[in-house]
Amino acid sequence: TLTNTGTIQSLDSGGTVAGYRAFAGSLANTGGLLDIDYNLSLNENSGQSLTYVGGTVDVANGTTLTMTGAGTADFTGGTLNLNTSGTLTGPIANLSLPTSYTNAATLHFSDGSRTVISGTGTLLNQGVIYLGADTVNMAIDNRATLGVGWSGTYLNGLVTNSSYFGIGGSGHQLNAGFVNQAGGTINLNAGGYDMSVAVSGNSTNAGLIKLDDTANGYWTTYTQSSGTLTNTGTIQSLDSGGTVA
Repeated sequence: TLTNTGTIQSLDSGGTVAGYRAFAGSLANTGGLLDIDYNLSLNENSGQSLTYVGGTVDVANGTTLTMTGAGTADFTGGTLNLNTSGTLTGPIANLSLPTSYTNAATLHFSDGSRTVISGTGTLLNQGVIYLGADTVNMAIDNRATLGVGWSGTYLNGLVTNSSYFGIGGSGHQLNAGFVNQAGGTINLNAGGYDMSVAVSGNSTNAGLIKLDDTANGYWTTYTQSSGTLTNTGTIQSLDSGGTVA
């Protein structure tokens, strides 16, 4: 394990060769600075971990911090600072966030990554979050762009949407319901493959829900597995094949 209480920098030296810096192994940031000014890949194998219990992880604008492998990433302390156009991307087996976390940049988890994202508070999104076959064990307050794709993404906390929430792919579950506020759009889109989502728990729509089949021969299916959906807004079924069960 590399324990950092000082400064680790990934720097752009001004060259013209594109790519990533890379670190393989366990890293514990216990009060230092991880300063990402050039793309960095942290490669964690099973049994290895990234632990951030203090200090700061700072990802510069236009720069990507990539976590890969079957290890764990624990951001239970310190500051995770993704600047406006910085990106944190997976896959990583487990990502633990502070009690509540505000994302103003990009969190992108690769299709099929099966990342488990946990926290005891709310994930407030003011940037971009993309999930592909991942599990989120905390409430989500989406005020910008939230995307779900591939198959089998499970959102186990209440999802509140006041902006854009797009879902494609199949086998997704919203297991604590949702609140789609006035001005919010939930776009369920079958674009080249069937799309399905099952919702458990009471939900409300004061905005727009679109069941949108953009490719012929594919189905968009919304299922209210338990609880009720109360609609005071608009639900649209576009083209052929949209179903509400």
